[in-house]
Amino acid sequence: MLFFWFDTGDVASLFLFAAPLRTFRRIRSDGSVGEVSPYPYIAGLFNCGIWLLYAHVLENSDPVTWINFIGLAVL
Repeated sequence: MLFFWFDTGDVASLFLFAAPLRTFRRIRSDGSVGEVSPYPYIAGLFNCGIWLLYAHVLENSDPVTWINFIGLAVL
């Protein structure tokens, strides 16, 4: 049962990281950021970085590491 919850959290994190992809496509097609604030993306990068530092301290932290590497790649 515990393994199910880890998988659910990983999937939820992937959806959260994929949420701004539509905004990224719009920025790329417009060629301008317009009124988009950079602060949520900076906070996301900071969040993934902190989680990666935490994963480095843990032993057996593969799920935390992979999900946050994906988050860094997307953001």
